Amino acid sequence: MFFYLVSFIDSGLSLHIPTLSGLVSVLQIPPVFNFQSHFDNMKKILLITCILITYGCDSNNDDSDNMVEGLIEQIAPVDSTLSIQEQTIRVTAASRIEDQEGALIAFDALQLGDFVSVEVEEDAMGALVATQINRDEVICDGLVGGDTYENLEVPEGATCMLQGATIRGNLVINAAAIVTASGIDVGGNIQAQEADSITVNGNSVVGGNIQLSQGAAVEIEETMIDGDLQLELNSGMVMAMRTVIGGNMQVVQNLGGVALNDNEIAENMQCVGNNPMPTGAGNNAGSKEGQCFDL
Repeated sequence: MFFYLVSFIDSGLSLHIPTLSGLVSVLQIPPVFNFQSHFDNMKKILLITCILITYGCDSNNDDSDNMVEGLIEQIAPVDSTLSIQEQTIRVTAASRIEDQEGALIAFDALQLGDFVSVEVEEDAMGALVATQINRDEVICDGLVGGDTYENLEVPEGATCMLQGATIRGNLVINAAAIVTASGIDVGGNIQAQEADSITVNGNSVVGGNIQLSQGAAVEIEETMIDGDLQLELNSGMVMAMRTVIGGNMQVVQNLGGVALNDNEIAENMQCVGNNPMPTGAGNNAGSKEGQCFDL
């Protein structure tokens, strides 16, 4: 809140406001005592003080009032605008746009589903204008619902529950993470290394590959994969059931047990070096090799 200082100087009584853009001595009161004029001046002081206090309260809000964060919901390249949290923000030549590494990027590098933090100000018409845009990593640590994302990452040790989310790019899962994904649509790949537990089910769709290695428990059920399913060097139970695979299934050197049942594989079903031997039945494939031959 702004404060004021009343002091006596040689020229009389002064009102000093040291916090308002260097404005000082906004009112000079003659030293010659005159009750009426002094009273009038005091009324002016009180009026100015009330205005400044009100101004200060309005203008000293938290920085969050000038920040908009969230997923990009719409982009209009012609108008140079984007929508976040149902707010339309105009981007100008003066707007600074940075990626996750702090490098400058162009407006057309932003995509639907990007998570951004935008510093904004109002123009003369009250419209929001971006002064700074930071494109951030989107992470899953907790429950993520049916929004659309460009890419999604699960941090090390996090627990991520995906329900009905759409990911245009890749889902990347880091070490010691636990992921349960149901009814998701991934345009790229699902990739994990050293994860504790991964479950993908509920008629999920993956446009690329599922590549899970050196982790623990894996369960892929009722999922459609356009590319390959690669399960390698996992120490926990590995299961693939009622899944349609447009490429190959490769199950290699898993040590916690493997169960493969009722899968449809367009190309090769390959099982090598798993201990114990994989079990299962009802799998159809272009060809079956190694430990998968009788499954």
